[in-house]
Amino acid sequence: DKEKIKKVFQGQDLVILIATLGSGAGSGASPYFAKVSRGMGNLTLGIFTLPFKFEGEKKTEIARAALDNLKSKVNAFVVVPNERIFQIVDKTTPLANAFSEINKILAKALEGLIEIIFQPGLINIDFADVRTILSGTGKLAFLNTIEVQKSEGATKEAIEKTVNSPLFPYNIKGAKGALFNIAGEKDLELSEVSQISETIFNLTNKEAKIIFGVSQSKKYKGVIKTTLLAVGCQMRDFFGDLPR
Repeated sequence: DKEKIKKVFQGQDLVILIATLGSGAGSGASPYFAKVSRGMGNLTLGIFTLPFKFEGEKKTEIARAALDNLKSKVNAFVVVPNERIFQIVDKTTPLANAFSEINKILAKALEGLIEIIFQPGLINIDFADVRTILSGTGKLAFLNTIEVQKSEGATKEAIEKTVNSPLFPYNIKGAKGALFNIAGEKDLELSEVSQISETIFNLTNKEAKIIFGVSQSKKYKGVIKTTLLAVGCQMRDFFGDLPR
C-alpha cells in the first residue's frame, strides 16, 4: 500500500499522526507514515500514547523502540502515557469512558490549534506561524486548549490550566518555542492577556521564539479560551517508571 499512503499525503500542509505505541499497528506503521509525510515536505506532528504499567515489559520495550524511531521522522511529537488517565478520571470509571475522556481532551486541543489558524483575530496567527514553530525535527511538544468562566479568579485559573495538563508528565518549562492564542468577548481585558502571556514567556527558554494571537468574538461570551502549542520542551525518560 505504499503508493496509497503517498497519495494520502500529497498536497497536505500539516499532517497529524495519532498512534498507540506498544503494539504492531501503531509501533510498526507510524514510523513509515511519518517518514513518507516528512519526505513529501509536510509538517508532521505526532501524538503518541504509551502502554499502561500492567501491560508488561514486552509492550513497554516495543513502545520505547517505536518512540526512539519516530523522533527523527516528525517535526514535533506529543507523548501521553496511558497512566495519566488516573489524573483525569476516578479509578472506578469504566475503561471505555476513561479513554473517551482522553480523546475529548486531545480533540479539544487539536480543534483549538486548527481554529486559530483559520479564524481571523485581533492579533492574527496564520499557518506560516505554525510552520515557524514546528520547523526542525524531533521536538517534544505540549498542546493544550482550555476554557474558563470569567470570574474574579479566572485569569489565575486560565494560567494554571494552560501551562499544565493532566495528560502530560511534563510542562512548557524551558520550551524553545511557543505559539498561543487568547480568546474572549469584547470585554477581554489587557491585564488578562498580559498576565497569561507573561507567564508563558517566563516559563519558556529565555531565547524562545514566541508567537501570540488575540481573538474576540461573541461566541466566547463569559469565557476566556487559551490554546497553547509549545515545542522543544525538556526531554525526559517517559519509561523511567515503567518496567524494563
